[in-house]
Amino acid sequence: VSASVGVVLSGIGLSFAAEPVSILFFGTFNGLALGQLFVPAGPFLIEHSGAADRQDAFSLIWASQSLAQALGSAVAGLLPAAFAGALALGDPTGIAPLRLTLLAGALLSALGLLPGLELIRLRPVADVSTPVRLKPAAAGPARSDRRLILTFAFVIFITSVSTGFVWPFLNVYFAEIGRA
Repeated sequence: VSASVGVVLSGIGLSFAAEPVSILFFGTFNGLALGQLFVPAGPFLIEHSGAADRQDAFSLIWASQSLAQALGSAVAGLLPAAFAGALALGDPTGIAPLRLTLLAGALLSALGLLPGLELIRLRPVADVSTPVRLKPAAAGPARSDRRLILTFAFVIFITSVSTGFVWPFLNVYFAEIGRA
C-alpha cells in the first residue's frame, strides 16, 4: 500500500514538475516506488498460493501486467489529443495536455489503492503438499544466497529506476517524434 501511495504521489509530482531537478527527484521516487510494487510480488504470490497453483498464479500476474502496460500506453497515447480537444487547450503536444495525461495516470493509480487495501486482510495459504527435493547440482563454485539476492535486487532496482524515468515521459517522446 505504501508503494502504491508512492507511485501516486510521484506521478502527481511528475505531472507538475518543470525543473530538471524536480523531474529527476520525482522520477527516482517513482522508480523506487514501482520497485517496491514489483519486487514483493513473487514472495506475496508464494505465500498466498498453493504449490499446485503457483505456476498459474505467476503466469497470470505477469501476463496481466504486460497486457495492462500495453493497453495503458495505448490509451495514454490518445489522452493528450482528447484533453486538448475537450478542454480547448490547443496543440495536443503542448505542456497542458501532457501534464493532464500524467495526472490522469496518477489518479488511475490511486484507484488501484482500493483493491490493494483488501490484500492486507489476506492470510497466507497453508501448503500441505510435500516439498519436492531437487538433486544437488554438480560440484562447482559455491555461491552464497546473499550474493544472489543482492545481485537480483540490484538488477530489479536499476530496472525499476529506469522504468520510473521512462514510462511517464514516453508520450512526450512520441509526441516529439511525431512532430519531426
